[in-house]
Amino acid sequence: MGEDTAILDIRILTNGFAIISAQLRKTGFFYRYRQLKIILATLAVKKSFAYFGRNSTVHPACRIEGADRIWVGDNVHIRSGCWIQTYDEGEITIGDGTLIGYHCKLTARSSITIGKDVLFADNIYITDFDHEYKDMSSPIRFQPLTHGKPVVIEDQAWIGQNVVIRPGVVVGRHSVIGSSAVVTRSVPSCSVVAGIPARVVQKYSDKENAWVKVHD
Repeated sequence: MGEDTAILDIRILTNGFAIISAQLRKTGFFYRYRQLKIILATLAVKKSFAYFGRNSTVHPACRIEGADRIWVGDNVHIRSGCWIQTYDEGEITIGDGTLIGYHCKLTARSSITIGKDVLFADNIYITDFDHEYKDMSSPIRFQPLTHGKPVVIEDQAWIGQNVVIRPGVVVGRHSVIGSSAVVTRSVPSCSVVAGIPARVVQKYSDKENAWVKVHD
């Protein structure tokens, strides 16, 4: 079989798959299949949590460690690829109505508390502890973890893509963390922060009834 014929056959196959996929989408097959996978993934893990609320879901390919110290409220959705873990006596609480995007990692040695109706984008990292590094006689990987400092994310916050939130941080109610920010200190309520390290760039003004820029 010649090269041109092989290429033509591949194109025919590709077009055929595209047509079949389009027809299946019209019938809702992919949607129903995806929903079935989510239901099965949730059923496989929900009983291992300390509490797992009504209408909440854990999507396929999530990694959950120390689930007996993780509390999940009602209507919470944890999307695929997330890694949520507790160390030692660490605890994680996720409030009602919160959506956690794809490939987020939450890791707690003390506590991570997430309020209600919080929106997570994808690829977010939140930790309440660090790794020791100061002993020059020992490789860092063999040094102990630091003591946890609780992290709190209050209700209605929005955490942008690729954000890192460090130990001891409190993110105030209805605040926004801009994409790729590294949050090293607490964020006031009704604020927008951005940058490395994150700083306040906007705040809501009750006096002006509007969001106003914050100048250096």
